Amino acid sequence: MYSINSAKAAIKDGIRGYLLKDINGNYVMEEVNRLPFYLEGSPGIGKTQIVSQIAKELGIGFVSFSITHHSRNTVLGLPVISEAKGCRYTEYTMSEIIAKVIEAYNAGEKEGILLLDEFNCMSETLLPVMLAFLQNKNIGSHSLPEGWVVVLCGNPVRYNKSARSFDLTVLDRMRLIRVGFNAEDFLSYAAEHGFNQVLMNYLKLHKDRAYICEYGKENDLVTARAWENLSIALNTYEKTGGTVDEAMIAQFIKSGDTAREFARYYELERNKDLRAEDMEKILGGIDMEGYCKKIAEMPLDVRFDVVDNLMKLIKDRAGKRGIKGAKISEYINNVLALLIKLGDSPAMEKAFSYINSDRKMLAVLAKYKSEMFLKVCGSVYYGTDLTTSENGEAV
Repeated sequence: MYSINSAKAAIKDGIRGYLLKDINGNYVMEEVNRLPFYLEGSPGIGKTQIVSQIAKELGIGFVSFSITHHSRNTVLGLPVISEAKGCRYTEYTMSEIIAKVIEAYNAGEKEGILLLDEFNCMSETLLPVMLAFLQNKNIGSHSLPEGWVVVLCGNPVRYNKSARSFDLTVLDRMRLIRVGFNAEDFLSYAAEHGFNQVLMNYLKLHKDRAYICEYGKENDLVTARAWENLSIALNTYEKTGGTVDEAMIAQFIKSGDTAREFARYYELERNKDLRAEDMEKILGGIDMEGYCKKIAEMPLDVRFDVVDNLMKLIKDRAGKRGIKGAKISEYINNVLALLIKLGDSPAMEKAFSYINSDRKMLAVLAKYKSEMFLKVCGSVYYGTDLTTSENGEAV
């Protein structure tokens, strides 16, 4: 299974090989061996976008069609009666697909990519024509220019009721690249394309919410495309003063839990209570008195969100190479020290539950003997009052 970035690199390398020429300017690889690429993957992860990016980066032409928008007549051409040597016969006008490529070719784009999207959703009447096209690169009597490469895209059948699985004979005529969603790739793309900063901060904390698409859950759909469209909307709403609430977010994010959670996070960030830089200071143990006062004034559900975001930050870093266990232990201790200072039992229970369900965090705390965690354990299990020391003085 490829990530979207590795799939992009694989297709780009393949096309470079297809377009390699010898010293006489002839293509090294025979046309019959230049198999179409077939990108198969979940909806909304950026399959179509990377193909257009590849064409741009290679400096070649790009023509795109969604095969579901075409009939047999637009793909095959219109039938006309011709006559030769007294014999009448039927031939077809040029296919709209081939015509668009030739138009680009005549405009100077001698090499390029023809993208056929939703390829496995074509109608039954198109199937024989398109399968012949995969092998011969022609439709009727009209051929694809030699320097043009075919790339196909489609969703697995479990995501699309109109999609079909290809048999082994068809698969043997293409280079199959199965691609899945990768949160790190998407965050890298989001940073490069200037996504809304609050949305970016949320996705860094909640990578498990970045993509949700399971067969049968029609009302629980979250894709990379949806986040990008929401980001654009948020940027415009912030300039025009539009209302950003759960209902607006749910127009893009078709998951009730995710839309609700992001709406709370967005409100928290926009109200300047705690931002990403504040989270970093808390993890580093900076200005704990000031943050203690600020968090104490928040409603319980907002305090829970703060704890949740802090613990997810730590969990994410605990899973990365190059961050030492001692540093993770320090982060955890600083968060727990803040909660102990607050005397917030429900928030402590939430943090304890989070830590107790994560093996990496538990291993770190066991190695570095965290007193703060032992105190929180005592509070959760035995109801120990942590707001005062043994001699009665305030902690």
